[in-house]
Amino acid sequence: CPRLTSPAFLAAMATSSVEGRCALLGAAVAGVGAAVWYLRRGARERKNWPAGDGRPRLDIYQKQLKAAVRKRPGYQNFPLPYPNTWIFVCPSSKLQQKGVLPLQLWGKHFVIFRDEAGTAGLVDAFCPHMGTHMGYGGIVRGKSLVCPYHEWEFDVKGNLRKMPFGGRRTAEKGIDGCNVRSYAIVERLGMIFAWLHADGEPPQFELDILDHLEKKENGFRALGRIVDPDFMMHFMEPSHNSADWYHFQTVHSVMGQHWQSKRKLLVMEHELCPARSAVQGDVDDNGEPIERPDLLIIDEKLKRVLLFGWINLPGAPRFAETQVRFCGPCVTLFQVNMPFFGKFRLAMLLTPTEPFVTHTEYYIFAGPRWPWLLAQILARAVIRTANQDREVWEHRSHPDPRNPVKGDYNYKCYDKWLSQFYSKSSVTWESAYEDLTW
Repeated sequence: CPRLTSPAFLAAMATSSVEGRCALLGAAVAGVGAAVWYLRRGARERKNWPAGDGRPRLDIYQKQLKAAVRKRPGYQNFPLPYPNTWIFVCPSSKLQQKGVLPLQLWGKHFVIFRDEAGTAGLVDAFCPHMGTHMGYGGIVRGKSLVCPYHEWEFDVKGNLRKMPFGGRRTAEKGIDGCNVRSYAIVERLGMIFAWLHADGEPPQFELDILDHLEKKENGFRALGRIVDPDFMMHFMEPSHNSADWYHFQTVHSVMGQHWQSKRKLLVMEHELCPARSAVQGDVDDNGEPIERPDLLIIDEKLKRVLLFGWINLPGAPRFAETQVRFCGPCVTLFQVNMPFFGKFRLAMLLTPTEPFVTHTEYYIFAGPRWPWLLAQILARAVIRTANQDREVWEHRSHPDPRNPVKGDYNYKCYDKWLSQFYSKSSVTWESAYEDLTW
């Protein structure tokens, strides 16, 4: 990756305008300063936990115990716990050839495996014969997942291919009762996603927001994976939260810190445009009507940036263009475009595992001019921005109905957008709490 002392960078400096040179030098200085600040602050954060003296919790990585969130006050007013959508399952690198992994997500138990041909399959975890969990002790033989108890063999579609005795025609549940349910999966950019639908419907939309990352002419490089501590929250919080313009003036008024911190490095004033979607008849960036119902777009703009809260940085608001795109409620792409360095993308993947427990991972992609270190710093800045919301997301209730005032975002539009990800058989709160494996 390019270095700040590389010939390419120095040549760009020589041919750039004075304004461009200032921007490049400013980015270099800011990058080094942010790296030092981040590493020093990260070393101190763990010492701040937990804060039990009644003061505001200034560690934005505070989290709750799972047992404390399962009966969240007002939980029954939240949207149902598991949506019909694409769900991140695991990194491709974790599923080697002939590999078998047990998974618990979406309130269910699954097994994902890769056959000898390299094809991955996701199936229900329990063998229809005697209920053995095939993720523990199961192996891959040829193109089949083999149950460790009686060696029933299933292909990636969940069909029983072989059994050592008896024959499927002798099964009391019939021939079809010998198969396991399978789920559509796709592997893209080192990530494995599964389409999960309570009524077994096929995929209703594709992960189109990842398309431009795969095109060679765009020059994107995969620069890392970051796993965040699980959020003790409803999966809808990031999309619901992003449509709320005013909280950017409070929770996100300081970059990467708690907004009530005494010493603030960068204070920011935001200008947030209303969320765009097909539900509202909005248009996309190209001026064409948004046709995909799964898409939700949030545009973020900076009005002013103050160093230490009082030194105005006049060029900073123009230094980056930021947009957030949701492809369904669980796959998010942060898009940042900057002078000289070009395009930066951060995929935020939300995997609801249990009620109010959401596993979260991030994948970094950037253009050819992005130094690895600078991309890592920006990625962690975005992640810290998401974690600024953690203490709200992990503790809030959900009034039904809300109590909106003049100037609030029209949340009826958001509710309508979210409602498309539920169906007749979607898991209710009662069944989710009664049996997490339903």
